[in-house]
Amino acid sequence: MLELSVFFADKWSGEIKAKESSLKEFRWFNKSKLPLEEMFPDNDKWMPKVFEDRLIRKIDGQYMEVKELN
Repeated sequence: MLELSVFFADKWSGEIKAKESSLKEFRWFNKSKLPLEEMFPDNDKWMPKVFEDRLIRKIDGQYMEVKELN
């Protein structure tokens, strides 16, 4: 299973580094300038909804809004 973690921050500075070799790369982006074309193919389907404070979960191949993640 492939896992993607998304973190939000109002401010940041410095460089972020992966401590585990299984983690490929960390980069910061302004949410209005996300390089969706360089990211996983489905990110454009769910990530904008997350920026609207909606909880999204992939269920049976479909991205759906949920009330809680469990």
